[in-house]
Amino acid sequence: MSDVKVEPLGRRRGHKERKLRSIGQMIFTKWSGLAPASLDGGSVVSYLADVGLQLAAPTTPTNYPFHGTHQPVSLTVNLSGFTVPPGGSITVELLNNGNQVPGFEVTYGPGQTGILFFEDDAAKQVTDGVFDIRVTTSGLGVASVPLSATVQGIVVISAIGLLASLFRTLISQGG
Repeated sequence: MSDVKVEPLGRRRGHKERKLRSIGQMIFTKWSGLAPASLDGGSVVSYLADVGLQLAAPTTPTNYPFHGTHQPVSLTVNLSGFTVPPGGSITVELLNNGNQVPGFEVTYGPGQTGILFFEDDAAKQVTDGVFDIRVTTSGLGVASVPLSATVQGIVVISAIGLLASLFRTLISQGG
């Protein structure tokens, strides 16, 4: 895999040099919620949704549908108002049809908080299905943690699809 980075967002200098390998429309999707954790330090799995930071994230996949071909490019996660304690961790993953999109994962370890960022301009394209953001909390000693995640991607337009779209537009305009 090339062009892969996982780092705090503040270190993203030179971000303008991104070379996208697909033609299409850039899209952003955002998930959020209070990710359940365990007061006794055990592990809990939940899924971010579009519930804001005031409501609990569901413990079952939310299955956000999409159609056509998409190419995920980056995953940005914000853990606000909480620092992971010693022995704790929070892992956030992008899923496609229940399977992790390779590499699209960020993990907060002891002492970490704030924004973490993962980017892969050469990520595999995915076609039709559902996206989810799975969160696994472990060893936190609290009831929940506020998380939000944004996925940046491209709705891929093939050259043939682009030509067909242009052709339809010309015909509809009498040209």
